[in-house]
Amino acid sequence: MVSITEFGHLHPSYQCITVIRALASKDVNLESYKKLLSLESHYDRINSHELSNTVRFIKRFFKTDDILEEEMTKIVGILQVNGHEVPLTDPPYVAVYELTSLLEHNCKANCSKSFTDTGGLIIHAAVPIAKVIVS
Repeated sequence: MVSITEFGHLHPSYQCITVIRALASKDVNLESYKKLLSLESHYDRINSHELSNTVRFIKRFFKTDDILEEEMTKIVGILQVNGHEVPLTDPPYVAVYELTSLLEHNCKANCSKSFTDTGGLIIHAAVPIAKVIVS
């Protein structure tokens, strides 16, 4: 049982919900899960303390001995690198858009984003962007 008494700070159980949902998609929609895993994670270059805390919490609380820590760590990294905060609700939610992640993988921002009322994504080019064919 999780007992949350302080609501001003993120509780580890809240921080791992999206990771748990991503892991569950492996059994529900394998094709979608494979697309998620194909995104860049940079998990070798991001805050390892935060990653390990989230992974340890998931393993301990949800007893996920059948899931490798490396797989969980990669998903945490993918969500951190590719997640977009969608400010249409309070609190905002995080969404991963497969093709948008390709556009935004640049240290110098080449586009900006906004959202429709239904959570759709609108991309605005800030500079000329070379045509890329995705297959």
